[in-house]
Amino acid sequence: MISLAQASFLDRIDPHVVVADRGADVVVLNTFTGRVCILRGLLAELLAALLAARDSGADEVIGDEEALETLADQLRRARVLVGARGDQVRLKHPYTRVVLTGSRGAELKARIADRGPTVEVAPDLPSAELSERDLVVSLSGVHERSAQQRENLASISRGAAYLSARVGAGGTTLGPFVLPGISPCLECLWWRNSPNWGSARKEVAADVLGVNESGWTSVFAAPSADAWDHAVLLAALEVQRIASGQVPNTLANVLAADPSHARYELHPLVEVPHCRTCRLAPSPAAAGSAGDGS
Repeated sequence: MISLAQASFLDRIDPHVVVADRGADVVVLNTFTGRVCILRGLLAELLAALLAARDSGADEVIGDEEALETLADQLRRARVLVGARGDQVRLKHPYTRVVLTGSRGAELKARIADRGPTVEVAPDLPSAELSERDLVVSLSGVHERSAQQRENLASISRGAAYLSARVGAGGTTLGPFVLPGISPCLECLWWRNSPNWGSARKEVAADVLGVNESGWTSVFAAPSADAWDHAVLLAALEVQRIASGQVPNTLANVLAADPSHARYELHPLVEVPHCRTCRLAPSPAAAGSAGDGS
């Protein structure tokens, strides 16, 4: 977790900003407006890693000025950011419908438990009918970028959550899980996809990705050799986490999975300042898709 000393550079955002480290999170208060931004989990950890990389001379994921710009933007919108799996954060309300798109929608539906939200397979995303109560899940090949770009935009503009997975020769890339107006979107991922992409990552055990210890994580004992089957499983596990109200592994994260070597890595992702797609999201007050667990 980022320390108070490390976070002191946030004072550069605004002369009225006061930073306090509460251990579990970092509170940024604007004494002029009275608005509060709470940095917790992934974003705070990423900033700490960014500062450590700067001190060591290593390559940085994002520049200091860009980090400050991102934080200033979050502060202006007075958001509560959720991140790390260990945080006691829950989605404020359950989703009532999961809309599956892509060529493997039917297979993904078969993997998702019957309990919970209604699950529909839609070859064409019904963007006009989407709302903040919907979760759109897309499973496509890496060559279908334009289709996911349209889905990302349609979901965000309607306030619907969006989760995408891309399957290629090297395995599966899952995420980010997009909460419109709250977390970085798929466009942010493509903007940040650079040679530095691999410089900040965390390897995770397969069982960490499961919802519970019975039935789900046991599947990882013998990962399927078929990349598509493995991608369907990973997406289904993440949908189960979301449907049960848990913080998704892919919230402000992207999971890179190599099934042939049973290797899983989480790559942190922060919003690109002034991302035009993110700006299409309804206001946080209207969307209300995430909360602080209270």
